[in-house]
Amino acid sequence: MRRNIKRSAVVGTTVAAVFGVGIGFAAWTNYGEGSGTVTAGTATPLTVTVSNVTGLFPTKSVNVPFTVTNTNPYGVTLSKAELKSVTVDAGHDQCDPAVVTGTDVTLSDVVATTATSSSHNFPVTMSNAATDACQGAVFTVTLGVTGLSS
Repeated sequence: MRRNIKRSAVVGTTVAAVFGVGIGFAAWTNYGEGSGTVTAGTATPLTVTVSNVTGLFPTKSVNVPFTVTNTNPYGVTLSKAELKSVTVDAGHDQCDPAVVTGTDVTLSDVVATTATSSSHNFPVTMSNAATDACQGAVFTVTLGVTGLSS
């Protein structure tokens, strides 16, 4: 009788194992997918504020202070400031604004969102080609500043 009990136990275990594995393989696998859209934002231009200075003479340079405000929802690393244009006031239309020049300035500071950079200087020079018509002239210098998202 002991033999029958052992044999029954072995058979019962084998049957349970087979049915258990069979049940495991009978489970269903589920998977799903969904999609939506993500729209990129639009960068807003940096705001460059240029301060007024005096004291420009032929062969002399002056530093023009400027700051940069970032209104984007991300930080911006400034890389370069450049002289975009020079105009002269209407009362000095005989003065050629090309006598005022500037050299690009390398920048590297990071301006956080809704923040303003520290003050930087942009050097402008009046060449010796400036005529007497340029005396007392008011030159408007427009600076362009390049920045990359950071």
